[in-house]
Amino acid sequence: MAHLPPLPWDATPQFRERFEHYQRTRGFVPNSILTMQRRPAIAAAFMDLNRAVLYEGTVPEELKMLISLIASQAAGCRYCQAHMTNLASIYKASDARIRALWEFETSGEFSAAERAALRLAYKAALVPNEASQADFAELKRYFDDGQIVEIVA
Repeated sequence: MAHLPPLPWDATPQFRERFEHYQRTRGFVPNSILTMQRRPAIAAAFMDLNRAVLYEGTVPEELKMLISLIASQAAGCRYCQAHMTNLASIYKASDARIRALWEFETSGEFSAAERAALRLAYKAALVPNEASQADFAELKRYFDDGQIVEIVA
């Protein structure tokens, strides 16, 4: 149950197009964003960050969703896990890949490049300094510096 009730879509008319996008792609508008409308600048900044991290750049969206899901799982955030499982599915991650995520190190569902990205996300979500120089060196075998920024974000 929300501690602050979400506001209706029309509370901030300038967000209507974004809310329609969320409804089309996710099937719902997150209550967190509807609640943030009380401070439109915060809601706008949050949505802009979300768009930049998940939907811009050259790392495939499917991998970004799986990275977000493993980080959510490692951190133990059930709310985030639910949302990221939904988004991973929407952005073409198969049910098999989603199910195999906890076994990403040994599963044949993931490439070496994907395992490197998932490993970093998992470690960083547990305790940020668990992500080591060796983890970044492994990432550099498959991703350029800009893509590594996307993965870390």
